[in-house]
Amino acid sequence: MKRGGKTFASLLALATLPMMLGAAFAADAPSLSDAEKATAKKIYFERCAGCHGVLRKGATGKNLEPHFTKKLPDGTTLEGGTLKLGTSRLEKIISYGTEGGMVNFDDILSKDEINLMARYIQN
Repeated sequence: MKRGGKTFASLLALATLPMMLGAAFAADAPSLSDAEKATAKKIYFERCAGCHGVLRKGATGKNLEPHFTKKLPDGTTLEGGTLKLGTSRLEKIISYGTEGGMVNFDDILSKDEINLMARYIQN
């Protein structure tokens, strides 16, 4: 009987995990004013959409949605998104680029614009 209770509790925990993760991701999104959203959207379409796509689902660049799940060929599910990275990590990626081919923007965008974009892509 004891074992059955543990199994039920484990299944219940697993069943509610996606809802808890979704709530955690939604709660972490930084707030933006309407003016900040408009500015960030303009920068995104000028500087980012060419690689990351107009819907932020990725093209030659990575997916920039706040939260996504992707079913892999082996049947496992990959969870990702900009919310998992957080503002500080995103600022570094935007500033310095990546080995995967993203260029650095620290000589193109101001520190305030980099912070704005890091917050924008988490929404």
